[in-house]
Amino acid sequence: MSLLMPLTGEPRLREIGLLMDQGARGARVLTCNGQCRPQPICLGRVRRTRLFFNSTVMRLASRLTIAIAAPLMIACQDSSTAPNVLDSEVQLAKGGNKDCHLPHRTTSISLTPDVAEILTTGSIEITAYNQSQDEIPDCAMQWSTSDPDVATVSDDGRVTAVGPGGPITITARTKAKHLIGIARIVVAGTPTVHGSLAVGYHHTCALTAVGEAYCWGSNNHGQLGDESLTHRSTPTAVSGGLRFVQLTAGVWHTCGLTAEGKAYCWGANVDGALGTGTTSSQTSPTAVIGNLSFELLEAGGNHTCGISTSGGTYCWGANESGQLGVGLFSIPSNFPRSPTLVVGGERFTTLTAGLQHTCGISTNGTWCWGSNFQGQLGDQTNTDRSVPTPVSGGQIYQAVSSGAFHTCAKLSNAQWHCWGDNFYGQLGDGTVIDRTVPTPVAGSIAFARLDGATLNTCAVAISGSAFCWGTDRYDQFGNGTAGDSFTPTPVSGGLNFTRIGTGTQHTCGMTTLGTAYCWGHGDVGQIGNGILDIHSVPTAVAGGLTFAANVSVPE
Repeated sequence: MSLLMPLTGEPRLREIGLLMDQGARGARVLTCNGQCRPQPICLGRVRRTRLFFNSTVMRLASRLTIAIAAPLMIACQDSSTAPNVLDSEVQLAKGGNKDCHLPHRTTSISLTPDVAEILTTGSIEITAYNQSQDEIPDCAMQWSTSDPDVATVSDDGRVTAVGPGGPITITARTKAKHLIGIARIVVAGTPTVHGSLAVGYHHTCALTAVGEAYCWGSNNHGQLGDESLTHRSTPTAVSGGLRFVQLTAGVWHTCGLTAEGKAYCWGANVDGALGTGTTSSQTSPTAVIGNLSFELLEAGGNHTCGISTSGGTYCWGANESGQLGVGLFSIPSNFPRSPTLVVGGERFTTLTAGLQHTCGISTNGTWCWGSNFQGQLGDQTNTDRSVPTPVSGGQIYQAVSSGAFHTCAKLSNAQWHCWGDNFYGQLGDGTVIDRTVPTPVAGSIAFARLDGATLNTCAVAISGSAFCWGTDRYDQFGNGTAGDSFTPTPVSGGLNFTRIGTGTQHTCGMTTLGTAYCWGHGDVGQIGNGILDIHSVPTAVAGGLTFAANVSVPE
């Protein structure tokens, strides 16, 4: 039985001192400046307080006594049956905030999220709900942290990272009833940015050490992600405030992966390459649908693939040549616009995507699928494949990288094999003969990383020096002269790079100090130095930004 009663009586008021016992199920009156008999159980906020009551004492039945001063209201329960429940209308202080109480008949609380990981530079807001999913106001809660050296929590439930550690416990306790909700938080160190440079056909993107994304160059489809369609000749921040650990660029779209494994894409979407379930292009990062968590993304021409944290590989977008690996060739109206599982059951550790083909490495070897018109699948044929197909030769490769119509893979000794389109010498074997099987790159240079474009290929040697081969029609070799080469040719400038990326007509590299340099055709701003012109040698990107130079994962 619960009573909520306004009482009137003698106009004379006197002070009654109340001491609230925090150990009681509710709050028992321990001492009074007058007799209270028998002692009632009064459920309310547990704290020391002084209240002014009308001296009227009403005796209800044989076991319930209540003393209340009008217009104050108090709820009391029979001490023999009082549950640990307080109706939301209860107020224990004159002038109290009527909105600062528990939702009606709250019996338990939970926190959302109840498990989370945040970065040392981040924070997260936790919200409390009751068993009916009614939100509990912050002022009705008390928040605490089990380790303030890892994370603190404010009065409104915002958890702010202090230093790496955890899991720690964030506890929310209702002030009125001592109901408890718990969340467990892990504070991770600064994310390892492992894909800091992404070069599309005519645009470039890069990440800072804390995962902030900047893009420049062509923006005709929104691929720069700055909520516009305006070309940019200097680095421009990607909208939305997200922080990424990897970027990857296709022909006219870009995708980013967060530390939590969430995939976002933006730019052209006519074939569904953004994975949003539609064909609407986006000018800012838009979440890939499907509630999947990814550990790697790879953007191709008009398709995208990713390796999930559960081990499955998913692709979406254009599939006219079987580049999604889903076991069929699709017409545009049937292109999968959301992540679709690659068939075959191989658990890939890395991926690469060309214009219309995809390759990956698993513990069982190297596999390719999609367009094979110029032998880019490396299976000794020119037959398109809609399922992963083993690359011939039985070599064990450590990394794989694609150009538009060719593929290259790295051996354990840092020597590379390439196959596919070689019309401009982009395979680097000293010829212009297409190859349907892996063929060694000429010379004995040990390359740490390699990236293929449409008509050329560039690589970073273990020493940090950069080399290019294929066509140099737009000075994308960066050696100060315009001349094709069928074997690796040094890039000028003596810079040491950790990453390199190639577009259709330009090339960019990231130095060990995190400075971005670009060279080649800059007609839409893809060089990033503010000048729309051809640059025949590496040119520093404007803006004074320091980008991530980390190279923790293979190509």
